[in-house]
Amino acid sequence: MTAAGSPRRRSLWGWGFSDRFPDEPARQGLCAVARALLPHSQPALLPMPSDEPTLAAPRMAPPPGLEAISSQSPWDRAAHRRGRAYPDLVAGFRGEYDGAPDLVARPRTAAEVAQVLESCHHHRLAVVPFGGGTSVVGGVDSGLAGAGHAGVVSLDLSHLSGLLELDAVSRVARLGAGTLGPALEAALAPHGLT
Repeated sequence: MTAAGSPRRRSLWGWGFSDRFPDEPARQGLCAVARALLPHSQPALLPMPSDEPTLAAPRMAPPPGLEAISSQSPWDRAAHRRGRAYPDLVAGFRGEYDGAPDLVARPRTAAEVAQVLESCHHHRLAVVPFGGGTSVVGGVDSGLAGAGHAGVVSLDLSHLSGLLELDAVSRVARLGAGTLGPALEAALAPHGLT
């Protein structure tokens, strides 16, 4: 949570949370250090990307029955555009969000996942699963959904997260699809596992 009590937002273009990046004076200091260490270079201070991305309007409205678990906010759509591989981070830093999903659905139960998939099938919408969103292999890239669809839905599984089962003897764990690494580490630590 932030000081204001609202949930922390992950960065659109980098690893971690938006509020953890250096402010302009700190970034100017880093440039000065880089110039001192590399006297023949001239590192420039780049402007920070906007936390409020500009995107084209969604191509469709949320299908009936999915409104309560869906978002079409520009930030949500940009955050679900791609993963966290280096090319993804560079594109995010540049504010390139073409191909962002038209809708982000956040089901809370397996039944709601089934409802989203059935609705998307019925309305000819491509579905891109989105677990933790850290994909470095293009698996969450909504821009690759292909032609022939009326829209693209990012299926955010963050509400379906956590350690579901653990067999400490065989060291096998069953996890919810939206589990982030730090949360997994915290759940395994009481069992002496990592």
